[in-house]
Amino acid sequence: CHIDADVPVRVEVDGDRLRQVLTNLVGNAVKFTDTGEVLIRANVTRGEGDKTTLGIEVVDTGIGIDEAEQSQLFESFSQLDGSSTRRFGGTGLGLAISKKLVNLMGGELGVVSKKGEGSRFFARLPVRVLTAEPTRIPDPNRHTRALIVDDNATNRMLLEEMLSSWGLRPVAVSGAKKALEMLSAASPSDPFGVVITDMHMPEMDGVTLAREIKEKHGAIPLVMLTSLSESAVGLDNRELFASVLSKPVRSAELESSIARALGDSPLGFAPSEMYRRAPSIAPGAPARKLLVAEDNPINQEVIIEVLRELGYEADVVDNGRLALEALERTPYPLVLMDCQMPELDGYQAAREIRKREASGVHLPIIAVTAHALVGERDRAIDAGMDDYITKPINPKLLKEALERWWPRESLPGRSRGSSIPASALDHSDGALDPTVQRSQSVVRVFLRHVPDQLAAITQAVASGNAEALRLAAHKLKGSCLSVGVPRMASLSATLESGPGNASELAAELELEFAKVRERLNAAAERKSA
Repeated sequence: CHIDADVPVRVEVDGDRLRQVLTNLVGNAVKFTDTGEVLIRANVTRGEGDKTTLGIEVVDTGIGIDEAEQSQLFESFSQLDGSSTRRFGGTGLGLAISKKLVNLMGGELGVVSKKGEGSRFFARLPVRVLTAEPTRIPDPNRHTRALIVDDNATNRMLLEEMLSSWGLRPVAVSGAKKALEMLSAASPSDPFGVVITDMHMPEMDGVTLAREIKEKHGAIPLVMLTSLSESAVGLDNRELFASVLSKPVRSAELESSIARALGDSPLGFAPSEMYRRAPSIAPGAPARKLLVAEDNPINQEVIIEVLRELGYEADVVDNGRLALEALERTPYPLVLMDCQMPELDGYQAAREIRKREASGVHLPIIAVTAHALVGERDRAIDAGMDDYITKPINPKLLKEALERWWPRESLPGRSRGSSIPASALDHSDGALDPTVQRSQSVVRVFLRHVPDQLAAITQAVASGNAEALRLAAHKLKGSCLSVGVPRMASLSATLESGPGNASELAAELELEFAKVRERLNAAAERKSA
């Protein structure tokens, strides 16, 4: 995201509709871009008084659009190439709705593109400039030198612009080796006060760089940026960083993290938000690592966070086949196994694990499923699993199951335990389940992935593909249960059963997501206030 320095911090605009348009434009850009990058730009054209025109562009390096076809692009249910429909899915309705929304806000939406050379979609919206809040960076630290380490030139440029706008003095380098050289060459009278580093870089990753900095230069506050989930940094490395933020990083989030890093805490920085809650096991106790097999990225994030709070670590794989391969490499003491996964589902994986064990040591397997149905426990037990918990994950019940099945040296094998009762779903309209804990990172992942899952449902309904609808609805149901949005989960469950009114239910699901998104965003704003 590239925001020009003269773009106002706060403007008056229909935020929900603008998010809807941006979600569609960025989703299309990602979908049609195999290599390169997708860039969002924001700029302004100044008007009179507090009036201005906000310009937003979504630029990609994807397949592009022939000039002759661009006139059809914003028509309802228009997809320009039949082969694109088969490969990418979609109906084309999103662009037609986006154009109408922009028009209703008094703006315009257009495109500039060439076949094979990518596309640039642009929106121009009249807005009113509002009074901006001052920067969060403390006054004494406004001119601190900041070292940016990232191998991507676009990221370096964006970070330099953001940090400069907050009064910092950034220096950007493309790798860890150069970063260490810069730190060593810095004058003692003008040292670097904070380091912002990428996680995945050639030669040396961000964690290794952080260890080198700590060893050679002491407690310089570090902020980690990662394209993966925040858990990728690992519990063992949590004390190395003031904050760990997921890309694309939000300006306000990064500014707050740097402000904390340069604040008045004893070591010059505060613990990252993701590590503030203490685990349930005693400090210094040996780590307890298990294997999680789950294909849904939202559910992965939820499970990892709940496990961390309970004092466990986890390696995560996306399907049953990868779980079997992981077990060949590492003797995990326990597996949390999702039941519905691609390639090899949880039931098949459990049967294969039991077949390989023969008369050897019994590996405890706990089924994790979105199916709160009579007979589901029996199906899991028949497949060779030892216990059964349902989504949304109840931390107390998960803790009990883990303690019940965690192997002890004196008990190499155990008989199968009792089931965990399935929780009932609250289906009240637009409600968020108050019993489900939601971190900001989980909510971000949920809001990022659900539009694609909804698009998959829409495409399955439009094409009449019952199996694709079942799989897409099941995946969305699991996401909704994990985040605690019961009405969306209920609608997804109904769609999963293949009803005759699938089109109406899919439309209702879209509307419900708009309500849920608004409530989740409002909850996040209250939390950060």
